Amino acid sequence: MNTTSVNSSERVYGATGSVSPVNTFPAHNLNIFKGLWKILVTWQQRIAYRQHLLELDERLLRDIGISRYDALKEAAKPFWKD
Repeated sequence: MNTTSVNSSERVYGATGSVSPVNTFPAHNLNIFKGLWKILVTWQQRIAYRQHLLELDERLLRDIGISRYDALKEAAKPFWKD
């Protein structure tokens, strides 16, 4: 088995002899996907936190310093609102 390393400035030759660049996915695209992933994770966390607020009893709500009304108001927000 023959292994070689290729740096990002070299090109890889396929079985057909065609040339394809090693790095075909620009870094700015990766940053876009990372940003989108972060937004999706944040939205999922908001959904989970707001659902959890609805499950707390009066004593636990009092312990964290909010009323049932405040918990219902927070849980009613859309997931994209902070």
